[in-house]
Amino acid sequence: MKDRSSKFAFWGTALLLAILAGALAGIIATVYTNQSIERYIQSLADGDSFISISQVKPRPLPGTYEEALDRVQETGWPAFVSFLPASTDSARVNDWLGKEDAVGSGIVITNDGWILSHTSSLPNNPLASEAWIAGKRYEVVTVIEDDLTDYVLLRVEAQGLQSIAFAASEEMSGGEIIFNIPALQELISANLESASLHDSGFVLPAEEFIYSWKISKGILQGPLLNSNGELIGFVAEAERAVPIHHAVDFVQSVVRGGEPQHAAIGAYTTDISSVINISSDLTSGVRVGALIESNVRGVAVLRNSPAATAGLEAGDVILSLDGTLVSGEKTLAEILTEYEVGDRAELHYWRNGEEKSVEIVFSNFADLVY
Repeated sequence: MKDRSSKFAFWGTALLLAILAGALAGIIATVYTNQSIERYIQSLADGDSFISISQVKPRPLPGTYEEALDRVQETGWPAFVSFLPASTDSARVNDWLGKEDAVGSGIVITNDGWILSHTSSLPNNPLASEAWIAGKRYEVVTVIEDDLTDYVLLRVEAQGLQSIAFAASEEMSGGEIIFNIPALQELISANLESASLHDSGFVLPAEEFIYSWKISKGILQGPLLNSNGELIGFVAEAERAVPIHHAVDFVQSVVRGGEPQHAAIGAYTTDISSVINISSDLTSGVRVGALIESNVRGVAVLRNSPAATAGLEAGDVILSLDGTLVSGEKTLAEILTEYEVGDRAELHYWRNGEEKSVEIVFSNFADLVY
């Protein structure tokens, strides 16, 4: 009997651990992007006043389209922002959604009034319009644009707003259902056609994201949500969208009371894995990594940049940062989002048939003159 009880205890414990592991995996997949923003919650928590980003807790994914639609409407509409000319308060949804005179859209990301949008979803002067949120209008008091990603943060004087949760957009894959909330129409459902659309094979600043998403035709400018009602990105232009994980550094630095910041090295690079038939003479036979190359003006490494201080030069292939490999699955720009300005990292690179390493200290992208 004792032996049988021990077996039951063993399998019960094993089953419990399996359930916990599955639950933990779901939580990690949902809040991975949020982890770097959670510090904002702690930094702004003051007594009974608790200001947060992404307060929506992870829940099991909906099993049907109808459930997904309900989830999106539950989380998306209360946080949706429509930018309109001056008007009056109204509790009628039709008075502030789908208006023909709407000039832009965004979505609430903190309950104290921070709104995220994209340059493609806003008028040239957002300060001249009003932000409509859940039937009330607010004056836009702050507009901060990110030169690297074209995301925009706006601020209204408010408390107690419902905020949207950030999804792990880097884990999205082609074929997944997505929901679009544009300024002029009702909710649109479509498919994410590709999560790895390559924008360009040109030489670009190492910090620029070379991949975006290909989306279905008919999706309009505005925020994109996944089937769990979480923010995954914004429409940038026809059939192209930018994922939210590109903007995490920008959001985190601004809402904490600072200026837009992105860890940067200051060099022009080409992602080797994204270029077809790249000459092996240029890469010394290396098939992945970021090749430092000169741009059309003949500049490869910016003067007084972290790359210059580290002694990097044209022809070097950046292989990894602190052991994280630069590849088609994770580009140099995406790896840089895991660091903050002033952080140090061990950079491995390939030069003249030999692997070398050097310590590099990241500066702020905005301080570099590309």
